[in-house]
Amino acid sequence: MEIPIMSPQLMVLVSAIVFGAATVKGVAGLGFPLIAVPLVANIIGPHAAVVIIVVPTVASNLFMVAQGGGTAVRLRQMGWLILGLVAGAAVGARMLRQINPAFLSAVLGVVAVGYAGAELVRLPLRLSAAPRPPLSLGVGAAAGLLGGSTSIYAPLLAAYVDSLRLGKDEFVFWVTLLFLIGTSTQVITYLQVGIYRTGMLGVALWLCLPMLAGTWLGIRLRGRLSPVRFRTLVLVLVALSGVNLIARSLWR
Repeated sequence: MEIPIMSPQLMVLVSAIVFGAATVKGVAGLGFPLIAVPLVANIIGPHAAVVIIVVPTVASNLFMVAQGGGTAVRLRQMGWLILGLVAGAAVGARMLRQINPAFLSAVLGVVAVGYAGAELVRLPLRLSAAPRPPLSLGVGAAAGLLGGSTSIYAPLLAAYVDSLRLGKDEFVFWVTLLFLIGTSTQVITYLQVGIYRTGMLGVALWLCLPMLAGTWLGIRLRGRLSPVRFRTLVLVLVALSGVNLIARSLWR
């Protein structure tokens, strides 16, 4: 899988997309691949976009996780979710060249839109504060399978973490840590199966620069949002993730 040759103008455009998507990620803790992957795919194609965007995604997640905000108790609570996430991401990444995620995207998209819509209109739709291991494992595996093949982990993981009713900063930490685990598994798997080539990896590493700048700006802006507005923004992003997945499944 080779990256198409990009002119300096296209490189600037891709960098601007990454910067804008990273700003949203810094504010809400999610939304970077949702915004970046579809837009960049219009320039270099979907498979190359997934492989390139996942590297700055890892860097963005690592940068935000380094800010802190988690506890060992919460980590143990999410153990089964993480186990399923790693397994699903490894399988999804290995199937990148062959898998057709249309049906899975449609199902997860409906789940994401339904969950976010119910929350926005105040309908009682939530998981318990201590989900059972089978549910956690299944959510993690489904999110990992989709994310490994598309770089989009947000719908199920964000809905899961949001259901725990965490504070704003704690939510951002844990959803970002889960994204970091998934995307790191994805990159390692891509390296193992030989998907990366010199040119593609070089562009991916370059995009870490506008990503870091956008993430820093988003973190600064996050402190200016009220908890109510922040929660609304998170739910809107979850809904947009679902709509995006449904649309992509219908266009395939």
